[in-house]
Amino acid sequence: MATEAGHHAIDTMLLEERTYPPPEDFASQANAQPDIYDVPFEEFWEREGRERVTWFEPFTELYQWEPPYAKWYLGAKLNVCFNCVDRHVEAGAGGVVAYHWEGEPEGETRTITYADLQKDVVRDLIGSGVTVLCTNPRSVDDVLRAILLVGGAIGHAEAARGLVQDMRDEVNQIREYSSVWPDRPRVYFEEWHDPLIAGIRWVSELIEIAGGRDVFVELRGEPGAHGRIVSPQAVIDRDPEIILASWCGKPVDAPSVAGRAGWDRITAVKAGEIHAIEGTDILSPGPSLLVGLRRIHEIIQGFQVRR
Repeated sequence: MATEAGHHAIDTMLLEERTYPPPEDFASQANAQPDIYDVPFEEFWEREGRERVTWFEPFTELYQWEPPYAKWYLGAKLNVCFNCVDRHVEAGAGGVVAYHWEGEPEGETRTITYADLQKDVVRDLIGSGVTVLCTNPRSVDDVLRAILLVGGAIGHAEAARGLVQDMRDEVNQIREYSSVWPDRPRVYFEEWHDPLIAGIRWVSELIEIAGGRDVFVELRGEPGAHGRIVSPQAVIDRDPEIILASWCGKPVDAPSVAGRAGWDRITAVKAGEIHAIEGTDILSPGPSLLVGLRRIHEIIQGFQVRR
């Protein structure tokens, strides 16, 4: 077909302008919200790098751009397996589905959790002749024992014993301080938001040490996250006075928590007592749990002053 100079040889015959927006409650869970376009380019990628990746050594420079080549997060070191698998299990999300596989023939499916992936990695490492030290702490005491085990394995048993003693001393100090409070506030800890997952055992114990009462204390013995799934109505019924949240590395959206259907009746929501806790401070079973304990104690102490 002959065309005039500068004209396209093929015209578009159909212009598709239909859109299919997702339901609002589904879209609200997305990591990327419309306001990301309002954040400056460098600020956005630096924030994402710091919040969504666990670095073994932090980056010293965001990027270098030398067309056609680009380098990102210069100077940093990370472990891919740890970021993709281990950190989710450490954060108590081992029971969360990592991916759902649909195969052929029809009906051949497999639902794989982060814990399943970790088991596969450990199995393959052992099968390859690699020595593996694997810990699975659930309680505060388990965490302390794991520190002693790892310290001994790497030749620093004495330092590990000193660290554990320091941790025990601080735990006892905070427990003793909070024991004089005549009334302990009801506390709901949210480990994940869809579905709602209550805190793992060591979180429940830290809440008690800090001076609170875990409203789902009966679930602390559940071995996996699936056993700690609770309904939104159950939270309403328990009526927590304080809500703590740490979403396994995803930033906590406090307004969305407060805006859940019926949650305006919860005492904590009415009082604005919704607090985000850094995942590295409360969901990683190691010395950093003391940072989370101090933060929870600070929140409960402030609540006691305000009530």
